[in-house]
Amino acid sequence: MNTEKILGLIGLAISLIGAFVPIPQAGLILVVAGAIVGGIVNREDSVRIIVSAVALGMAVNHTLDVVPAVGTYLSAIVSGLAQFSAGAAVVLIARNMVMRFKP
Repeated sequence: MNTEKILGLIGLAISLIGAFVPIPQAGLILVVAGAIVGGIVNREDSVRIIVSAVALGMAVNHTLDVVPAVGTYLSAIVSGLAQFSAGAAVVLIARNMVMRFKP
């Protein structure tokens, strides 16, 4: 198991657990872990991560709250995953821009 998968599992675990139990600084942990993943991921995986960040970012606005009994938990989980993938996407976009302007 490589570092990318371990950090991905940590992000998933924090998103899942954070939906039920308050975790101090969970957002910061998710963004930093995502940023590390964005720094080490292969370039061919970057499009999938950026698209995932955009899709999860659009789903964050509590659209899942309407699901009876579990909607708020689903929204919290998606929000955590969106924070994780946003951290990765920002680093990937910055890395791609640097590579584009680099001679």
